[in-house]
Amino acid sequence: LGKESTKDRYIRQVNEGHVLANHTYYHNIRGGLYKSKDSFIEQVDKLENYLYDVTGYRTTLVRFPGGEGTAKYFKVRDSIVDELHKKGYKYVNWTCETGDGSDARLKEKSEWEWYKSTCTQDIIVLLMHDYHKGTVDILDKIIDDLRDRNYVILPLSNKTMMAN
Repeated sequence: LGKESTKDRYIRQVNEGHVLANHTYYHNIRGGLYKSKDSFIEQVDKLENYLYDVTGYRTTLVRFPGGEGTAKYFKVRDSIVDELHKKGYKYVNWTCETGDGSDARLKEKSEWEWYKSTCTQDIIVLLMHDYHKGTVDILDKIIDDLRDRNYVILPLSNKTMMAN
């Protein structure tokens, strides 16, 4: 996201060789992000320019705020995907999660319980949020568990099989 408070984090991620993906500048789902293809692409472009100005890095991967299903719900998914592809982007969806995107979900069960109950496929993309302390606290435990279960942890890119 295009937050001034994340500028140092973006620089560090690029300097450490991590992949940055575009998640739109504002992430304002209810405020018009999915009003049209153009409203969505405007936010992608705005974040792309911000990230490039801050890091010198260009992204090639997008994650839909709220997930691809949200874009489908607002009936703009296909036009957005077409435009993303024209611009050289691919998108990625998550296949499992820690539930940390919603306080209501975390009232149902813990981050660890969400992770264990949803990360059961052979190939996974795990949705986690670094602003959530509970997830940050269990990250090492998740990594150990994935390795114990013989997963290979790889960075996402627009060339991975999970990118569309």
